Parts: sequence; C-alpha cells; structure tokens
Amino acid sequence: MTKTTGTRSFARVRAEEAQKLGHDPTEVEMFYLTHKKKNGSMVDSTSAEIVENIQTIAAQRAEEQPSEPVDENQIFLEVMGKERHGRVRGYGFGPTPSSVSSKLPSQLQMASTIETLRQENKKLKEKLSTVEQTQAETLSLLKSFMQEVRLGRVSNE
Repeated sequence: MTKTTGTRSFARVRAEEAQKLGHDPTEVEMFYLTHKKKNGSMVDSTSAEIVENIQTIAAQRAEEQPSEPVDENQIFLEVMGKERHGRVRGYGFGPTPSSVSSKLPSQLQMASTIETLRQENKKLKEKLSTVEQTQAETLSLLKSFMQEVRLGRVSNE
C-alpha cells in the first residue's frame, strides 16, 4: 500500500489535521488522509478495497442497530487485522499501543459527547429565546411607561 503524504511523516500529518479538526484524527480519518489523492480517489486498489469494506460493514451495522452509533475505528481494526506487536497504525515511528490508546476516544465516546453537547446547546438556545422574549416585553413596557410620563399621565409622587 502506498501513501500520499510524500516526505511528511504521519506524526506531522496527524498534528496538522488535529489543528484543523480541534481533536486528534481517528485511525479511519488518518487512513483516508494518507491514502487518498487530491482528486479524491484512493492511491491504489488495496486502499480502495479497504475503504469499501469499512463503508460496507458500517452500513450493515447501521441497518442492524440504527439506534447505536457505528464505531468506525472498531470496523477499521476488523478490516485491517491485528496490529503488529508494539506498533500503532497511523502514528509513525515511536508511539506504542499503551501510549496512544488512552488518548484516543472511541467513536462511541465521541458520539455520546456530541449528543450531550447537542442537548446542552438546545437548552441554551431555549434559555436565550426566553431571555430575549422577556427583554422585548420589558422594553415594550418601559417604552409605554416613558410615553405615559411624557404625556403627564404619571405623577412623580
């Protein structure tokens, strides 16, 4: 399997992508990044087959369990097979499984976090809407009161 990173190391590609995304890219994202040409096609037939297998299995699991998020990293491990001892795909030289595994959230953890953040966002939007509505009502009352004061209908006492 060839890769598309040229002289850039996987560690450098990972760091650049982490800056763009705001989090470390997953194993699947790293595979796509390092095996996809600029035109969007995969670099070779082996890479294309791996991507096709991942997408097929992900679609099957989504159909079988629609309420559960699909863990693409788990599917990636199934498609790619066992890792060689002491190695971690997509990290370049140096990192070991024990130094990396605790840092990467699983797809399920990420999905759970995203859902929690969406719920919090929805609550905050509702609260903001309520505050804006209250503010508009208060402003309306204040304007009508000021109009009454100008017309002399309200005394200072």
